[in-house]
Amino acid sequence: MASTVGMIAGTLAVAASAADRVYWGGYGASTPRISFANLDGSGGGDLNSGLATVDEPFGIAIDLARGRILWANDGGSAISFANLNNTGGGGNLNTSGVSVYDPEGIAIDPAIGRVYWTNTPGGPDTGVSFANLNNTGGGGHLNTSGATVNNPEGIAIDPTAGKVYWGDNGGSPKRISFANLNNTGGGGTLNTGAAIVNNPGGMAIDPTARRIYWTNFSGTSISFANLDNTGGGGTLNTNGATVDHPLGLGIDPIAGKIYWANDSGPDQGIWFANLDNTGGGGKVLTGMATVDGPAFATLLERPRSAAAPAVTGGNVAATHLACSRGRWAGDLLGAFLYRIPQHFAYRWSRNGVDNPGATASSYNATLTGVYRCRVSATNAAGTTRQTSAPHKVFAKAKITKAKISSAKGRARFTFISSGGGNGFQCALVNKHKKKKGKKPTPSFSACKSPKRYKNLTPGKYTFEVRALSSAGAGPAAKRGFAI
Repeated sequence: MASTVGMIAGTLAVAASAADRVYWGGYGASTPRISFANLDGSGGGDLNSGLATVDEPFGIAIDLARGRILWANDGGSAISFANLNNTGGGGNLNTSGVSVYDPEGIAIDPAIGRVYWTNTPGGPDTGVSFANLNNTGGGGHLNTSGATVNNPEGIAIDPTAGKVYWGDNGGSPKRISFANLNNTGGGGTLNTGAAIVNNPGGMAIDPTARRIYWTNFSGTSISFANLDNTGGGGTLNTNGATVDHPLGLGIDPIAGKIYWANDSGPDQGIWFANLDNTGGGGKVLTGMATVDGPAFATLLERPRSAAAPAVTGGNVAATHLACSRGRWAGDLLGAFLYRIPQHFAYRWSRNGVDNPGATASSYNATLTGVYRCRVSATNAAGTTRQTSAPHKVFAKAKITKAKISSAKGRARFTFISSGGGNGFQCALVNKHKKKKGKKPTPSFSACKSPKRYKNLTPGKYTFEVRALSSAGAGPAAKRGFAI
């Protein structure tokens, strides 16, 4: 099919509306494109691919760290990329060191900076190949010894187990094969039990259930098996949806959904069903997006929080506070679900009100109050916000003067507070009245400066004062004396 360079400017505004979405390639289209639609049915469009090759796109991956979307060109024998924010910036990846021949399927491992694809027969490097994600070449051919590599199509990686999977469409029977990601071979054929394996054209991994799913292009079904090679295979219940020449999968384990592209027939488009085998199928509304011979269904979702941010620092006024980013869920690479944050923003609040201009990851808390930091994590699908637990900053009491009259049994204390205190509490501890083995506990009550004590009996005492504020009672300032 003819290569497409660039896209119409009218699609730019569509991508500006952030939402969880699905991407696919126009594999069977007369004018191939990379397209997308919002999962909530609120619209879709076509990606501005700039100067990149778009020729029978067969497999899509997303590199959020670089803000790029990548695809394999089955007709153009190239791995291409463009900016995910729909501003173009497209090109063909430098894969020097290995050939790219009619690639069918793509997967990335950002942790080691690699992109993988399958080369179909006819070229010098049939099998699973790789190159550097950063466009510096570094291409190579993966050691798949022990596995069958016969017209490979589709690819998925399982970084947790260190495995790569692909479909073998040559010969009979058709297979799901695997090898080690670390280039040491370790290949084999997956035990798929009673599952149908009929021209597997794309696959995805459910990391929660530890299952692999694949599309049967000739069998018009979605099949699955256990990743631990114990079989457990079957055909997914897709009631409510149509499965017609499916190509490629995306899985959202949290939502419990699996998505696929119907490449041809009267029901072309992006479809879904429940992962738990209860059916619940339907079709994604694709709005203004081009749906012409779609292949693969790659998911982009807004960041998902794994743990709230935390505030660290002191607890008295004029302290320096710092806010962590919190923890955020990673991409599910084998599921073709991408969601890591691309950017972080911070906002500090005091007593429930945002502090003007407080948008750094740290803050000098000169006033007392209850502080929180809010972290906004953003990627091309949207923004997720998480707020820290409250961190209290108290007013600090300071004793400025102490006048002790031992002969008269009197004591007088003057004190102040810093950081916006609104009152004081005082306590006098008589040390000689403490019970054996027990430390006397101060009994605080409201007071004002100066605080006077009369008719004190001989002994050792400790005067304590603490400042009150919206955060509560601060740490006590202490002064010992004797009568």
